[in-house]
Amino acid sequence: MVRLLCALLLLSVMVNVYLFSKVTSTTASTTAEPTFDSPSISASETPASTPVASDRPSDVSVAHPSERSSPEVPESGVTLAFLNALKQAKEYDRLRFYVQEYLRSHPQDIEALLLEAEVYYYTAPLNMALVNYYGLLDENLDKSHIENILKLIDVNTTRIIQQFSGDGSWDLLAEFLEPLIQVDPLNRRYVMALATAYGKQNQTVLMENVLAALPSDDLRAQRLRESIYAQDSAQVSPESAWEELADNQDRNDTTETGNHRLVPLIERNGQYYTDVKINSVNARLLIDTGASTTAVTDSVFAKVDPRKTTYLGNFNVQTAGGSISSALYKVSEIQVGSEIFNNISVMVLPTENMRDFDGLLGVNVIRRFNLTYDPSVGTMRMYRKARR
Repeated sequence: MVRLLCALLLLSVMVNVYLFSKVTSTTASTTAEPTFDSPSISASETPASTPVASDRPSDVSVAHPSERSSPEVPESGVTLAFLNALKQAKEYDRLRFYVQEYLRSHPQDIEALLLEAEVYYYTAPLNMALVNYYGLLDENLDKSHIENILKLIDVNTTRIIQQFSGDGSWDLLAEFLEPLIQVDPLNRRYVMALATAYGKQNQTVLMENVLAALPSDDLRAQRLRESIYAQDSAQVSPESAWEELADNQDRNDTTETGNHRLVPLIERNGQYYTDVKINSVNARLLIDTGASTTAVTDSVFAKVDPRKTTYLGNFNVQTAGGSISSALYKVSEIQVGSEIFNNISVMVLPTENMRDFDGLLGVNVIRRFNLTYDPSVGTMRMYRKARR
């Protein structure tokens, strides 16, 4: 009898252990969190998968088939594994097409929605990509996904606000923030940055409309108003500037004109160019007062040390020839004449768009100079603004 009881007890223990192990493994498999497939954020506040100069988002889908093995659609149809293979291969054009096809059959698939958001991040204008991430917050996401998305939005908006403010690219900053403030209208950082961008462009009505979202006694808003309205409206006219430059030139006919440094310009068919260095890479740029930011061809940019560049995102930028969209980078150094400027935004354009020059010198650099034109002799001059 004792032996029988011992045998039954041992059998009971073994059955319980087996059942417990099955329950544990089943629970683990059903509660495992899906991978957050949008660009991850590192401690340095830069998306860990942000491309560098040698791996631009605009280029990654145009490599010849012989250069790499392209993932093929499974016979069973589009799967998440196939979509992730496209992501790893950085074939964003194909990924955009197939992830949308997959979502038509699986509209609530969180992993696919995150993949679609990553496609937008690397191919669409950055502000619209971030608006798309805001939309994902309405989905049934877990806490870690929400935290990662909010951090990604914060990192990118902070970086762009700082960059465009430093460049003085107030039109680009306003264009970047306008759709974001529509989806997050009470975001104080958006309100102050957009109001500043409008104010710096003398669009005070728009500035006041934006500031209306803040309390009337908000100190930072009051200081911004005082700063904008107190801006010195007295500017030296081009004619006066030319006379001052000519007087100085008569006294000292060199490229060092008084306190001003002349930039050598090259005239060709009524257009003016200057030779610059972008992180020591030579480039001849067209002086373009209609371009919001400086731009260079991808063939020139490919020579720039990628360790000295930072990818900022895709942007629509106005030039004298119209609106263009391409990847925007921050470069550590641009030299114009004898002047060196640090941390300047540069847009990268296809080489075929520039036939006779290497890019455009935009307002984010030109604003640091005085640009004058003498109609009597048809001559343009460009010189560094006097330091105060």
